[in-house]
Amino acid sequence: MTQGPIYMQQMARFVRLMFLALAALAAVSAAVWAASPTFSLKPGLRWVVVSKAANLNQAIGIAQHFMEQRTMVVRTDAGDLAVVIGPYRAKTIRQLTERNANLPPLPIDANLSRGEDFIETVWRQSDMPAPERVAPPAVVTAKSKARLREQALDVRAAFKISKAVTVLNVTGKLNDAEIFKVALDDPDLTTANATVGIYRLDKITDQPQVVISTYTGGAHCCTHTWVITRPANEPEWRLVDLGVRDGEGYAMEDVDADGSIELIGIDNNFLYAFDNYAESYAPVVYSQLAGDKIVDRSSDKALHDELERDLAYIEFEARTEPAKWNSNGFLAAWVASKIRLGQGDDAWSVMLENFNHNVAVPADGCEAEDPAEPCQVDPAAAVPFPKALANFLQETGYGPLPMTAVTSVSSVH
Repeated sequence: MTQGPIYMQQMARFVRLMFLALAALAAVSAAVWAASPTFSLKPGLRWVVVSKAANLNQAIGIAQHFMEQRTMVVRTDAGDLAVVIGPYRAKTIRQLTERNANLPPLPIDANLSRGEDFIETVWRQSDMPAPERVAPPAVVTAKSKARLREQALDVRAAFKISKAVTVLNVTGKLNDAEIFKVALDDPDLTTANATVGIYRLDKITDQPQVVISTYTGGAHCCTHTWVITRPANEPEWRLVDLGVRDGEGYAMEDVDADGSIELIGIDNNFLYAFDNYAESYAPVVYSQLAGDKIVDRSSDKALHDELERDLAYIEFEARTEPAKWNSNGFLAAWVASKIRLGQGDDAWSVMLENFNHNVAVPADGCEAEDPAEPCQVDPAAAVPFPKALANFLQETGYGPLPMTAVTSVSSVH
């Protein structure tokens, strides 16, 4: 699998959820840490000040790069917020990175500190809310069946394979009475390998939902997901096809703690839109199951903090690799993310100053057989990047657009 920015964006979400599940294990050490009256260290040890941050959401977004390290946000005596990891035994940042090869990239202004100017811990990794407890998904293969239970709901899944077709049979019982039986024969299931889980995706239904996923294979693709649900006030259970999404598909988390799990992914529209796959970025998308429909909740006020954190996450990547500010694939996702937070005018100005003028944008998107190869562009069909981006954002629902972007759209012929 090509592990480009898109892959890493998705994996960050899955890694974050994994460490949330381990939060309880970290609670003891975190409690000892918090109980310490000072940030003083034994000789030779240093805290690593990864970055300063303008606000807590920005700090948490940066901290998500360092979920495998013990991470905290502290307030300094100057009133700043700082993202801190460690402590480590090192005298210089160079020595630190040489001794810790698996450490994520650090910005050039990262520094070591004894912690003399740290006043208080504002946030710790263990402060992140634990995810809703759900039964883990079960793996179904040609040789192994699966059975899951969530209170009175009993779900069983098994493949039936013939020369003509591969079918995944999923049966649900409630108090031993059969309530649904689904025979799924989609071509993506021909590998005879899938996961089946029970999750509360729609809080107003009587019973939780059954989620089926399978990986389709390919160089950088894809996960197909279905949901079996009985919408509120409806007599029958339904199979809802959530479609194919890039990479690992959806991460699932009750982000706003409202009792139902959000489906978290990226906006696949951005893949190949302005660069090859390996150099593409995409805004995060938060979706909710409502009846038998998927609703985009990314613009809800309840998710504003999450959008700020996700924006800070990709901006920090650009701090550790400044060339991204000249990458059209990065700038497209960054501008879209800023627009959703009401910061589109400033973002558009930054984009106009930094975009790569030397890379043509095809009117119908980037095409490349190899995910790492440059776009194949017919010069006669090329569109200037700002105009192409303005049109693209308008067509995909990112708005309202900045006035400079509206002008770009109106001038496209």
